[in-house]
Amino acid sequence: MIWVIFLIMYQILSILGITTPVSEDSISETPTLIINISAVLGIIVDPTTANINDNERAMGYEEPKK
Repeated sequence: MIWVIFLIMYQILSILGITTPVSEDSISETPTLIINISAVLGIIVDPTTANINDNERAMGYEEPKK
C-alpha cells in the first residue's frame, strides 16, 4: 500500500514539474522484488500448487479452536 502512495506522489510531482532523483520504474519495481523474494523464501505460497493444502485436522472442523 505504501508503494501506491509513493507512485501517486511521484505522479503529482511530475504534474507540477518537479523531478526526483529516483525514477518511477525503480519505485514500481521495488514491490515486485519484495514479493519475489518472499515467494522464494516460502513466505508466500501459491495455494493452487500440487500438495499444498490444509492438514486433515484443519479440514475436519467447522470453527477454529479457541
